[in-house]
Amino acid sequence: MSYQVKCESCNKVLDVIREPYHGAMCMSCIDNNLDIVVMSAPKEIGFFDENSRWISPMNYLIQNLDGKNYLIHRELALDELCEYDDDQTFYYRSQKYLKELTNMPSKEAAEEIIKSWWNAFNELKNFENKRDGKNEQHSICVY
Repeated sequence: MSYQVKCESCNKVLDVIREPYHGAMCMSCIDNNLDIVVMSAPKEIGFFDENSRWISPMNYLIQNLDGKNYLIHRELALDELCEYDDDQTFYYRSQKYLKELTNMPSKEAAEEIIKSWWNAFNELKNFENKRDGKNEQHSICVY
């Protein structure tokens, strides 16, 4: 005899198996229960590099732990993927994130700090444009 495995939350059929099984959830319901928000920078934040490619800041993920602790994680760029150990990163919806940049007391505070990082990213190009013709490289770390 075959049995259908259904999501406990939405009742969506997940699989058909030979033995009865209880306690399955679909990925949509798991995502909804995680209380995670992914923030993407507005399109106007960024700049063109020397090869005329648009460079924009990375996406951030806000994870609500308990209503008083909101962890902020940053999506990794392709050239950063092997720079961090597995215990420092995780995958969410096929994107790799750097774990726990900071912990904020509210979702609003987390959103504000992310917006300030994006503004700092945007100001980086303005800073470079204002230099007086020197070609020296400045290293500024903006999460």
